[in-house]
Amino acid sequence: MLFNTLNTRETALFLSHYIHSLVQIPISIQTTKNIYKLLSTLSNSITKPMYLCALLLLERSICRNYSWAQENVTLCFCIALVTSQKILKDHAFRNAAWSKIISLPASTISQLEREFLSILDYQLFVDPLEFSGFQRRISLLANIFVGKFKPVLLPPLKTNLRPLVQELTPVTPKRRISFDCTLPAIRVRHY
Repeated sequence: MLFNTLNTRETALFLSHYIHSLVQIPISIQTTKNIYKLLSTLSNSITKPMYLCALLLLERSICRNYSWAQENVTLCFCIALVTSQKILKDHAFRNAAWSKIISLPASTISQLEREFLSILDYQLFVDPLEFSGFQRRISLLANIFVGKFKPVLLPPLKTNLRPLVQELTPVTPKRRISFDCTLPAIRVRHY
């Protein structure tokens, strides 16, 4: 499953909430049902990195063209999943197989995939640091969603800053700290 702490139903609900929050529209029960059906159907075929890559690409596409995903959120997630599977898997499903899963003609899936790629300007590379940061963020959101972690609330700011400024006294360091350092040379491989 996508998250260790969530079962398929909870994962579908979390993904539905997350995707709806990206496009800022109210969550629909039908979207959650569709995502649950998709997760159940693809449970053995799609890996966690494929789901995460799909969410990352979907987030990028929504940032570039906000109105694209508002019409049918589930379909946009499916197209992002189609694309991420083709990126990450050597023997990915063909659009004919996806048409049976999504219940759309293969030509429509191909057209939506081209539109999705065009919105992304064919920029599909995901930096490993970006991916790991995105993975941590999604994992944290899923844990907050399930109630494992509670978001940290910051204490209110002091309204009167004058006493705060008077409390601060300058500190003189006993020794000078130097931040000068040389970084080791990084070898770049060109393939």
